[in-house]
Amino acid sequence: MEAITSSTFPIPACYRWFQFNTILNLRTNAEYPTFTFCFTVNTTFADVTIVANTWVSCSSWKTSGASDPLIELHSENARQFLAENDDGNSIPSMNCYASVLSYRLPRGDYRVVIRNPKCAYGYYELRFLAEVSFARKDNST
Repeated sequence: MEAITSSTFPIPACYRWFQFNTILNLRTNAEYPTFTFCFTVNTTFADVTIVANTWVSCSSWKTSGASDPLIELHSENARQFLAENDDGNSIPSMNCYASVLSYRLPRGDYRVVIRNPKCAYGYYELRFLAEVSFARKDNST
Protein backbone atom coordinates (compact mmCIF):
# COMPACT_ATOMS: atom_id res chain seq x y z
CA MET A 1 0.00 0.00 0.00
CA GLU A 2 1.32 3.44 -0.91
CA ALA A 3 2.10 5.77 2.01
CA ILE A 4 0.07 8.93 1.67
CA THR A 5 2.01 11.15 4.05
CA SER A 6 5.67 11.82 4.43
CA SER A 7 8.13 14.25 5.93
CA THR A 8 9.00 16.58 3.11
CA PHE A 9 10.17 20.18 2.84
CA PRO A 10 11.01 21.96 6.06
CA ILE A 11 8.34 24.54 6.84
CA PRO A 12 9.35 27.03 9.55
CA ALA A 13 6.12 26.57 11.52
CA CYS A 14 6.43 22.78 11.33
CA TYR A 15 8.91 20.83 13.35
CA ARG A 16 6.59 17.83 13.88
CA TRP A 17 5.56 15.78 10.85
CA PHE A 18 2.99 13.02 11.44
CA GLN A 19 1.98 10.01 9.42
CA PHE A 20 -1.71 9.16 9.18
CA ASN A 21 -3.15 6.76 11.76
CA THR A 22 -1.43 8.55 14.62
CA ILE A 23 -3.08 8.50 18.05
CA LEU A 24 -1.49 10.44 20.92
CA ASN A 25 -2.42 11.55 24.42
CA LEU A 26 -1.46 15.21 24.77
CA ARG A 27 -1.66 18.02 27.31
CA THR A 28 -1.66 21.80 27.03
CA ASN A 29 -0.77 24.29 29.74
CA ALA A 30 0.06 27.98 30.12
CA GLU A 31 3.66 27.39 29.02
CA TYR A 32 2.64 25.29 25.97
CA PRO A 33 -0.84 26.51 25.00
CA THR A 34 -0.73 25.13 21.44
CA PHE A 35 0.28 21.93 19.70
CA THR A 36 1.29 22.13 16.03
CA PHE A 37 2.04 19.40 13.53
CA CYS A 38 2.20 19.07 9.76
CA PHE A 39 1.47 16.39 7.22
CA THR A 40 1.69 15.80 3.50
CA VAL A 41 -0.93 14.35 1.21
CA ASN A 42 1.12 12.82 -1.59
CA THR A 43 -1.71 11.28 -3.55
CA THR A 44 -4.38 13.01 -5.65
CA PHE A 45 -6.85 13.21 -2.73
CA ALA A 46 -7.15 11.81 0.79
CA ASP A 47 -10.08 11.87 3.22
CA VAL A 48 -8.42 13.31 6.32
CA THR A 49 -9.96 13.34 9.82
CA ILE A 50 -8.42 15.17 12.78
CA VAL A 51 -10.03 14.73 16.20
CA ALA A 52 -9.12 16.24 19.57
CA ASN A 53 -11.38 14.55 22.11
CA THR A 54 -11.32 14.41 25.89
CA TRP A 55 -13.59 11.38 26.44
CA VAL A 56 -15.02 13.16 29.50
CA SER A 57 -18.75 13.60 30.01
CA CYS A 58 -19.96 17.17 29.67
CA SER A 59 -21.38 17.12 33.20
CA SER A 60 -17.99 16.37 34.79
CA TRP A 61 -15.75 18.24 32.33
CA LYS A 62 -15.04 21.31 34.52
CA THR A 63 -13.51 19.24 37.30
CA SER A 64 -11.83 16.63 35.10
CA GLY A 65 -8.60 18.37 34.06
CA ALA A 66 -9.54 17.94 30.40
CA SER A 67 -8.98 20.68 27.84
CA ASP A 68 -11.43 22.38 25.48
CA PRO A 69 -9.44 22.08 22.23
CA LEU A 70 -9.94 24.07 19.03
CA ILE A 71 -8.45 22.67 15.80
CA GLU A 72 -7.22 24.87 12.94
CA LEU A 73 -6.24 23.55 9.50
CA HIS A 74 -3.93 25.52 7.19
CA SER A 75 -2.71 24.84 3.65
CA GLU A 76 1.02 25.50 3.57
CA ASN A 77 1.18 25.43 -0.23
CA ALA A 78 -1.49 28.13 -0.59
CA ARG A 79 -0.52 29.86 2.68
CA GLN A 80 -4.22 29.80 3.52
CA PHE A 81 -6.39 29.16 6.57
CA LEU A 82 -8.83 26.39 5.59
CA ALA A 83 -11.03 25.48 8.56
CA GLU A 84 -11.49 25.34 12.31
CA ASN A 85 -13.72 23.51 14.75
CA ASP A 86 -14.24 24.13 18.44
CA ASP A 87 -17.02 21.91 19.73
CA GLY A 88 -18.01 19.12 17.39
CA ASN A 89 -20.72 17.83 19.70
CA SER A 90 -22.96 16.57 16.91
CA ILE A 91 -21.00 13.30 16.83
CA PRO A 92 -22.54 10.87 19.36
CA SER A 93 -19.27 9.13 20.30
CA MET A 94 -17.54 12.43 21.21
CA ASN A 95 -18.10 14.61 24.23
CA CYS A 96 -19.46 18.15 23.93
CA TYR A 97 -15.95 19.68 23.93
CA ALA A 98 -14.46 17.46 21.22
CA SER A 99 -13.14 19.13 18.07
CA VAL A 100 -13.41 17.38 14.72
CA LEU A 101 -12.29 18.29 11.19
CA SER A 102 -12.90 15.90 8.31
CA TYR A 103 -12.19 16.91 4.72
CA ARG A 104 -11.14 15.50 1.36
CA LEU A 105 -7.79 17.21 0.79
CA PRO A 106 -5.77 17.42 -2.42
CA ARG A 107 -2.06 16.76 -2.73
CA GLY A 108 -0.01 19.22 -0.64
CA ASP A 109 1.43 20.17 2.74
CA TYR A 110 -0.85 21.04 5.64
CA ARG A 111 -0.40 22.45 9.15
CA VAL A 112 -2.68 21.70 12.11
CA VAL A 113 -2.76 23.90 15.20
CA ILE A 114 -4.59 22.77 18.33
CA ARG A 115 -5.14 25.51 20.86
CA ASN A 116 -7.30 26.26 23.85
CA PRO A 117 -8.75 29.74 23.25
CA LYS A 118 -10.86 29.66 26.41
CA CYS A 119 -7.78 28.91 28.56
CA ALA A 120 -9.18 25.49 29.40
CA TYR A 121 -5.81 23.78 29.44
CA GLY A 122 -5.51 20.10 30.15
CA TYR A 123 -5.36 16.72 28.49
CA TYR A 124 -6.94 15.40 25.29
CA GLU A 125 -6.50 12.61 22.79
CA LEU A 126 -5.39 13.41 19.22
CA ARG A 127 -6.52 11.08 16.42
CA PHE A 128 -5.14 11.77 12.94
CA LEU A 129 -6.56 9.47 10.27
CA ALA A 130 -6.93 9.21 6.49
CA GLU A 131 -8.49 7.02 3.84
CA VAL A 132 -7.93 6.70 0.11
CA SER A 133 -10.66 4.12 -0.53
CA PHE A 134 -12.43 6.13 -3.22
CA ALA A 135 -10.07 5.18 -6.07
CA ARG A 136 -11.58 5.72 -9.52
CA LYS A 137 -12.32 2.74 -11.72
CA ASP A 138 -10.89 2.78 -15.20
CA ASN A 139 -13.67 1.66 -17.55
CA SER A 140 -11.65 2.05 -20.73
CA THR A 141 -11.22 -0.91 -23.02
